[in-house]
This record gives sequence, C-alpha cells and structure tokens, in this order.
Amino acid sequence: MRMRIVRAELRAFVLPLVAPLATAHGPIAERAGWLVTLEDEDGRIGQGEATPLPDFGGEDLAACRAALRAALPTLVDGAARTLDEALEQIEPSFAARPVARAALESALAALAAQREGMTLAAWIRRRAGLPGSPASDVRVQALVAGATPDEVTASARRALGQGFTVFKLKLGADRDVDADRDLARVAALRAAIGPGGRIRLDANEAWTRAEAERVLARLAPFAIEFVEQPVVRTDLDGLAALDRAGPIAVAADEALIGDGLAACLARRAARIIVVKPAVLGGIGPAIALAARARAAGVRIVYSNLIEGRVGRETATAIAAALALPNADGTAEVHGLGTAALLARDLEPAGEGWAAPTSEGERLELDAGWLARFACAHRDGAARDAAALVCEDHAYPYTALMAAVRAADGALGAAGFEAGDLVAVLAPPSPAGVVLIHAMLERRVVLLPLNLRLTEVELARALATTRPTALVVTEALDRDLAARLARAGGCRLFALGSGAGDAALQVVLAPRSPGQSSESTPTPTPTHPSPRWARLDDRARHSRRSGRLSSC
Repeated sequence: MRMRIVRAELRAFVLPLVAPLATAHGPIAERAGWLVTLEDEDGRIGQGEATPLPDFGGEDLAACRAALRAALPTLVDGAARTLDEALEQIEPSFAARPVARAALESALAALAAQREGMTLAAWIRRRAGLPGSPASDVRVQALVAGATPDEVTASARRALGQGFTVFKLKLGADRDVDADRDLARVAALRAAIGPGGRIRLDANEAWTRAEAERVLARLAPFAIEFVEQPVVRTDLDGLAALDRAGPIAVAADEALIGDGLAACLARRAARIIVVKPAVLGGIGPAIALAARARAAGVRIVYSNLIEGRVGRETATAIAAALALPNADGTAEVHGLGTAALLARDLEPAGEGWAAPTSEGERLELDAGWLARFACAHRDGAARDAAALVCEDHAYPYTALMAAVRAADGALGAAGFEAGDLVAVLAPPSPAGVVLIHAMLERRVVLLPLNLRLTEVELARALATTRPTALVVTEALDRDLAARLARAGGCRLFALGSGAGDAALQVVLAPRSPGQSSESTPTPTPTHPSPRWARLDDRARHSRRSGRLSSC
C-alpha cells in the first residue's frame, strides 16, 4: 500500500533519570534523543524515537541527528511510496547509523499499520511471515538501581511492590576486580526479593575472562538466572567458554553489535542473546535476527536503550510480535521495564507524542507549500496574484519567486550547503518567508528560535545544536547577537527587515567571531550593512580582550 508523506518533524528532547545509573561504561544521568513525526496525506501520524547510547551500540547523538536530517527531506517530496520503497529511498543516509534508521523505520511502520487497520505488533508479525496473532501482553523485568546494598534493597522492594518477579542488576561499575561491593549488592537483592525472585546480572564488558571466572564462581550461590556480557564484545571464545563451563549461563549483548550475531551463532558463543532493536537498525533487522536465532535454537530476550515511551512501545511491539515461548513453555521476560528510571517521559499530546522540553532543535518539513507554489508558478493566470500580504503591501508570486531565487543564490555564495543546520532568530516578516523558502530550496535545515526565550535558553539551544550559522534581524541587539553566535560557535548573518521590496532581500553579515579566517571564507553581502560590519569588528576585538564569553 502506497502512502504520501506530507509533513516531517524532528524534535530534540532530554529525559533526565531519577538518579544516575552506574554501569561499566560509565554513569547514565539523562537520555537525549530525537522524536521523528511523519504525517501522511490522510492526516495519520507515525512516530519513532532515536535515543542513542554509543557505548552500548550504535552512533552518537550528533551522527544520529545528521542521518535523520539527511533522510527526512527525501521523504517529503510529494511522491507516493510503499514502505519498502521509502526505506530504499532513505537507506543511503543510514550507513553505520542504526538508531536513526530504527526511528525512521518505526515511524513509517506505524503509518503503514494504521493504513491497514492493524496494531503495530500485528503488522510486524505479518511482515515476519509468522502465523497467528502477537502476544496480548509482554512480561518485563525490573532494572534495579543502587550503588550500595541499602539503595539496592530500597529499589528492589519498590519493584517487588509493583508486581515484578524478575530483577536485573548492573555490575562492574567501579571496576572492582575482587567484586566485594558487587557481591554485597547481589546479596542485598536476593534478600529483598526472597528465594522465589529471579535475578539477572549485566556486567557490560567489565571483566577479563579470568576475572569473570572468579566473580561468577562467587555469585553462583545466589541462584543467578544469567549474566549479560561479562567480557569484552570481541572475546567470543571467552564468552563461549564461560557459557559452557561456568556456573552461571551467559547472554550476549554488546557482542551482537554490527555483524556480531553471525559470529556469535557460528561459535555458539552464548545460549541467550539480548536484542535491542534500535541497535540493530529497527524492525526489519530485528525480524531477520529473530528468524536466524529461532533456526539456531538460541533464546532471545528483547531489551531497549533506556528509551522514552515511543521507543519502548516500538520495542514492546517487536517483542510481542516475534517472541516465542521458552523451552519449558513459559513466556519470556524481556528487558523493557525501564520506565521507572526516568524522572520525565515523552508525554501524549493530541495525535501521538510530544517532547517534554522546548530545548534543542525542531525541524519541520511540509510538502504542501511546495505543491501549491509549483502549481501557482505553472498557472500563468496566477503569477500576478498576491502570494504574500504583509501590512499594506502585497507581493505577487512572480516577485516572491524572484526573491526566493535571489536569496537562494546569496545563500549559495555564502557557502550554505544541503544539510547545514541554520538557526533563525527573527520575527515573522516578508524577508523571513523568503529566507525559509530559499533554505528549503537549498535543502538547508532550519532551526527556528523563539523570541520569547531568555538569552540563557537561547544560548543553551545553540550550544547544544551547534548550527552552521545564526540569522538574526537587524533590530536585534548587536551585543546579544554576538554573544549568541559565540555560544553556538557559528557564523552570524543579518536579515533585512525594512518595508517594501527591500524586505525581500537577505542581508548577509560577516562571519561571527567563532569562525577563523582560515576555516570559513567571509561571505559577500547582497546589500551593504556597515552596522553589522562594525558589530563583527567589535565582537572580534572583545574576543581578543577576553570580554566576550558564551552564556
């Protein structure tokens, strides 16, 4: 079934944890990511979440954003595609970017499932070629937090009170080879949940093979179900030896990254694998992995990257669609019970989910204006019709299109390229309309900044997103503009804001003090602006004197 994507949105979010989670890869205090929203021609909404965690597999946040920014414009071009055609169209953007790919595939799959009147889990199961219906519910484990035995006890009792029967605890955070502290934490967990509770441990590659042998031997009396990734991901022989001869079963996790699954299956490195769909690249790769694991008789536990609600719901749908009963006929318990770790989550807002914070980047692409603009251009009778009315001045399509072409040329002369992130801080105006159209024509990614934000909030947004350039109106305070450009480490441009036709010209100021003359050529303004030349000189002088600093 074909679908036409008419709008795409990419929004940044930050989800703080209730308390930092200690792991062998370092503490995790917050989860930052990107919420992808797609809308089809019938108004349906599909969403996906990209919340990367590089040390646990996948790309970092900047690489994830770059891949999504490159892929989204190719979908919003007015063409109707099947899901597979859409995936083929965007695939070049996702080399070694599995988390970004997973988010966009999830959004597309959510739309496809809605169009066919199916739940996402049912749609995934059918796509995998499996008979019957997905599981009606998914059992999940609790991730117990706590650096001390007392903290572990308190966390475990909270989870026990919520009805959990399977508990996972991270080990190896302090690299204590003797493991005395971890042993005390495991003992506290067993005492808190009693003999009937099931314990799973996760070392996140903390130990060498010899260290793992000693630690696991000491942990055996606590009746551990299995331990995830006790050795580094590349030591498949060590993983296999521990799994076969050790007192505790071993599960492969980080070892599956990239092409690790094939190697793990070939060497029979572990009887259990922990699968994070976002690390694999999404629904399609998860379906392929599940088929191979089933054929090899390997047990799968589905997990996630401590994601927000959108990511967890996708991972849960995959588990419901693909999971099989264990050898004893019981339902598997998956590693998807991480919601309690978050102090704030993605919240429902109308159709779909919204980020809980306005910090960071928000990109919106709309195919509708392209279609309307093109139709008016082709229709000679409409060329002189008013396309834009501002106060008492009307701009016909011909004048607007000419201004867009001129602005596009100015952007090109200034060195703007497709995929560049450009921040704009300016009130609505004819010049702003022209600039936005020119940026979209050049496939520049637009980051609109809210004039109602404080200077500190604006500086934080720029420092977080690191845009290529900042465009402001000439009415903005010159010192504020310089400070913001410095905070973002970007070039500074001024946008003309006068009345009449002159307002349709983009006025380019010299680069900001954050750019060196060797790295960035000075753009040539399309209209002289001595005021902004003086601003740039003043900012560079202030930098030399040490007075100009980021907020």
